[in-house]
Formats: sequence, C-alpha cells, structure tokens
Amino acid sequence: MLKRVESGIIGLDEVLHGGFPESSVIYVAGEAGTGKTTFAAQFLFHGAKKGEKGLYVTGISEAVSSIKRFMSNYSFYDEKIITDGILKFWDLANVITPDFPERGLKNIDAVVRDVQPKRVVIDPLPASYLFNSVLDYRRFLYKLFGILKNLNTTVLAVGEKSSASGIETYMADSVIHLSLKPLENLLQYRNLLQVKKMRGTSHTKELLALETTEDGLRIFKVGRIL
Repeated sequence: MLKRVESGIIGLDEVLHGGFPESSVIYVAGEAGTGKTTFAAQFLFHGAKKGEKGLYVTGISEAVSSIKRFMSNYSFYDEKIITDGILKFWDLANVITPDFPERGLKNIDAVVRDVQPKRVVIDPLPASYLFNSVLDYRRFLYKLFGILKNLNTTVLAVGEKSSASGIETYMADSVIHLSLKPLENLLQYRNLLQVKKMRGTSHTKELLALETTEDGLRIFKVGRIL
C-alpha cells in the first residue's frame, strides 16, 4: 500500500486520498502571488507539529528573515518549532558559484544527512539559466531528486514559472499548478489549484479554488465560490 504524507493544506488531503506519496518530489509551479511559498511553509509546519523534521532550502529569492516574517502572519507559524530545531533553514545561495552543480549537490547531500528531515522544501528550485545547457540542468535535477528521495524525504520543489511545463514537470513525481483567474467583472481574481500529475496513484482532475485565510491555504470545490 502506498504510504502518504499529509500536505497540511486544508481540504487538499481529502482529494489526494490522504496526501502526497511518501519519498517523492512534488513540483509546485505558478506565477507570483499564487501562494507557492505559503503552500511550502504550511507543508513544513504541518509536518513539524507532528514531530517530523523539516528543512527549508532557500535560493536567490528572499532572505530567511524575510520568509520567517512572512510566515508569522499565519496561525500555523510557531517560532518554538524553529528554535527547537525541528524546522531548519539553509541558504542555497551560499554555494551558487561557477562550480555550483557538483558543489551544490554535495552540500545538499551533506546538509540533508546532517538534519535528517522527513520533509524538504526548495524555494525556489535553481533556474535553468545557471547551467551551461538543458542537458546539464536535466542531469542536475535527476541527481538532486535522486539524492533526496534516496534519503527518504518528501520534497516540495517550488518553481519560478507561471505554467506547469518544462523539464521540471517531467523529472518530478507530482506537479501542482497554482494560477489566477479573472472573475466576471475583470477587477478581481480567484486563486486556483490543479493537480497536473501524480505518479503511482490516482488523483483528482478537478480545478480547485484556493483561498488564503489566517490559518493558511484552504481548498474548495470551484463551484462553491466562483
């Protein structure tokens, strides 16, 4: 029987038959403002409150202090989880140098072995422009995802892409796409979520509505609020 890891997103686990497949890579794509970082943080804090260690790998995007300040707006945020070491942060930007691919992989492997997390977030996933060719990028993703899955972690890899397409979607086990849809008056938008792919298991094909609350993200059937 396939083991599951709860996403922690209110309403999502019910339509995923209990959550994401354990020890898999979930790629989360979407344009800015669709809730990708909130999705990732909620996933980590949900696991941490169950005693599952988490590792938040940040990239060339936001400082750790900025991410913590942003997270603290939600009820799921608990500073004690961080001070107790259940959730740790590591800045990937420190190893983005000319020899990044190989050095970065070695560093990630060492950090994950040291922390021994159950859940890992990479936000954002290193972009393809850091590599000499598409083939080099594909090799990096293959090695990165292999390292993390072999260490029995469930990974949320956040992409800086508005569409759920590209090499990342082929390399990941699951693909979640977050998007914005204009409402009838064209002055407001509705956040949406769609599970585009989930290897080894059936999953909902429905377009789901995504709402941001003080408790984090919540999923609804589209017909209920559109």
